[in-house]
Amino acid sequence: MNDLVSIITPNYNGARFITETIESVLAQSYQHWEMIIVDDCSSDESVEIIRRYQAQDERITLVQLSTRSGGPARPRNIGLDRAQGYYVAFLDNDDLWHPQKLELQLSLMREYGVAISSTALLRFSEHSELTKAQEPLVASAIAVRRITHTMLLRRNFTPHIVAERRLFEHTRFNEDPRYVAVEDYECWLRLHQYCVTYSIKLQAQLIFYRQVPTSISRSKLPMLRKNYIMYSEYEVDGKRLGWKAYWYIAVYVVRSVVNRIGMKFNIPALNTVDF
Repeated sequence: MNDLVSIITPNYNGARFITETIESVLAQSYQHWEMIIVDDCSSDESVEIIRRYQAQDERITLVQLSTRSGGPARPRNIGLDRAQGYYVAFLDNDDLWHPQKLELQLSLMREYGVAISSTALLRFSEHSELTKAQEPLVASAIAVRRITHTMLLRRNFTPHIVAERRLFEHTRFNEDPRYVAVEDYECWLRLHQYCVTYSIKLQAQLIFYRQVPTSISRSKLPMLRKNYIMYSEYEVDGKRLGWKAYWYIAVYVVRSVVNRIGMKFNIPALNTVDF
């Protein structure tokens, strides 16, 4: 059916949070979905947890890799190969969704006639921070912004997209180990350069992004190195960015510092990661 959404979730040792992640999908107001969880050789009990949910709901599929890939790119690509939906969505194994996430994104994608949408996110550590964030929303009250390839280049951010699956026919996540933690951003850039004129971003916090101390994205120096690799190798119209790569990296550094200050002192206006 043309309105089926394939939700792709890479999993590696996610036993601590995978139950909550799956429950946030089960709680969606939009129920026409399939969830493809690709396990990357976990050594904890997360596979057993996923199997229990799979036995209870035929919309949930577990795919187990035979060799460890070392990052989410290959599991996401395998999920794309298995997907049957007209749309695809990506959900990490420790994040949660607002109950209306799929409903609102699909509604506004159809209204604006676009193939990709993303949303704002709420960073959280404790569940008490989510009570108000899960209140019902109305699509007509959500501000929407158009996002272009040029905007993405200068505003490095963590995207949480729903996209038409056809866009991934010739685009995949970069499985190079050097791109772990930036493979999604690089993929969104290529989608916006080659596949769409623009996407839309819902200015509503529909993703609840769990703050985990061991997350690579929280380690600024390794992330700076990874972004340097990505920008220095990224091509526009077949040519590398050249001096612009250093400009984008400098902008990334400034925004990261300002964002860190905003988070430390709880100043939302300084959160420059999202649009």
